[in-house]
Amino acid sequence: MELNIIMTVALGLLGTAAAYLIVLFKRGKTKEIYSIIKALVDEAEVKFGSGTGALKYQYVSEKLYSVLPGYVKLFISDKLLDIWIETAVNELQEHLEKKIEKEDA
Repeated sequence: MELNIIMTVALGLLGTAAAYLIVLFKRGKTKEIYSIIKALVDEAEVKFGSGTGALKYQYVSEKLYSVLPGYVKLFISDKLLDIWIETAVNELQEHLEKKIEKEDA
């Protein structure tokens, strides 16, 4: 009976430690992944130009999945990647709008 309690506690601690390591991993790598996404969005904009949003989105998604290690894909959902891509697109648009405003001034 004592062995069962010890095993339960040990497994609980191991599970907690594993969860903690996963959280640390995700926090440490998300900035790098987002930087890659921003570069890919910029690359797609140059390559395909305006009016090709779906094509650019597909390009960024495919390129991103080709460069991410498999173990990273396990911890980052498709929905999170979608959010990052949309955020990068919005930041690029804002940057371009500000640049145009400065040139017009």
